[in-house]
Amino acid sequence: MRRTLYRKLILIYVILAIAGFTLISTVGSRMVEDSLVSSASTSLYREATQIASKQGDLYYHSERSLTDLYNSLSALASYHNSQIWLISADGEILLNTAAALDEENPEIIDGFDPVALGSEYYSTGTFFGYFEDKMLSVMVPVTSDFRINGYVAIHLPLQDVYQQRESLLARIDFLFLLVFGLSFVILIFFSLVVYRPLKKIINGAKEYASGNLTHKIDVKSHDEMGYLASTLNYMSGELNKTGEYQRKFVANVSHDFRSPLTSIKGYVEAILDGTIPPEMQEKYLKIVLFETERLHKLTQSLLTLNDIDDKGNMLDLTSFDINAVIKEDNKVLGLPEDDGLLTHSGEQLMTGKQAQAYARYRYGTSDGDFGRTARQREVITKIFHRLTEMSMVELSALAMANIGNVVTNLTLQDIMLLAPAMLSLKDAEIEELRLPVDGGYKFQTVRGMSVIVPDRTKTMEAIASFLTEEEG
Repeated sequence: MRRTLYRKLILIYVILAIAGFTLISTVGSRMVEDSLVSSASTSLYREATQIASKQGDLYYHSERSLTDLYNSLSALASYHNSQIWLISADGEILLNTAAALDEENPEIIDGFDPVALGSEYYSTGTFFGYFEDKMLSVMVPVTSDFRINGYVAIHLPLQDVYQQRESLLARIDFLFLLVFGLSFVILIFFSLVVYRPLKKIINGAKEYASGNLTHKIDVKSHDEMGYLASTLNYMSGELNKTGEYQRKFVANVSHDFRSPLTSIKGYVEAILDGTIPPEMQEKYLKIVLFETERLHKLTQSLLTLNDIDDKGNMLDLTSFDINAVIKEDNKVLGLPEDDGLLTHSGEQLMTGKQAQAYARYRYGTSDGDFGRTARQREVITKIFHRLTEMSMVELSALAMANIGNVVTNLTLQDIMLLAPAMLSLKDAEIEELRLPVDGGYKFQTVRGMSVIVPDRTKTMEAIASFLTEEEG
């Protein structure tokens, strides 16, 4: 057994080593590269946005010459080891920090189409076939009065990203080897410590299987193995006691059944052989009937014992009418009563009005206000995930369409800078805290209405615990 167990453990470790290096070389390499590309593209996008909003805007308003802009951006491009371009809306390269400035004969990008770059705020490749090597490119429009005048593009060689990736992977490989070596030493020690008590436990289990419930497993350690041995010893003792209880129970039941059966048998035989005269038979037949009823009660008691552990679960099903809330809203807004109603059952793709009704309904349900706030959090979460699925163009259009309906001190340019952050949250998880917490509130009547009054101390403690809780 020991050799088999060790062989399995060693085989598992060899498989883990091969799988670990394979994953690091493939999936790990890809993840590191994606992380570096995302970090670099975010930095470049932020830089390009600053250039577009300040220096590019000054140029298109004739407040700064192309030569001054070229000199300023060349120093910045050299610092980032990148190329900075100013591109016209028609695809002419007005400024390229990697080449001499030629205002008279600007290069033209063949097939220039910003929409072809996709919904991401960065792209990798040869940028419409201009470069021979792959580049990481970001492009930001230069706008004024909601009109695109041109684009600021920044290109970074992907070879720089690859070099950073290989450097990080080398460190990860070294750490993996170090951890793997230490874990192998721990495995050997763990095997030696676990095997001996495990063998005793297995031998004890064999004794129990053979019917020897008086056997005791001699493991005195104060760890999981010791706890398991103690539990098995306790279990064997209880099973042994249960056997005694069963024997006593059968003996008692047998006695309880034997007594009425003996009486019935004796009286029936006495009636049949004439020992009991006819005028006395009715009296003894009543005794026989009494004994049979006694047997019936004993049988019912045994059936009750047989069913005593059966359990059942009740379902608390509730439903509510969303259309009733929509009709109420339509009445307040002066709209037709049937405007926006749900017309069929099953899975729904809700409109804004329907989602609002779903989130605010609380009457007639068993979950009350807590259920309503849970549905509100559900709707907000759905909206969040929908935003993370939108492209840069869709987010920009959404911001421009609704900027007039929002009171904020952020400019449209500031909001555009936040768009990459929204795209980076595609796989983010939203953590929720419901207030007041269970046991942290009471119901109180205020102005004739029943309201929930939270416990201030418990609520503050719950918020502090939620905000400071470390990720597990």
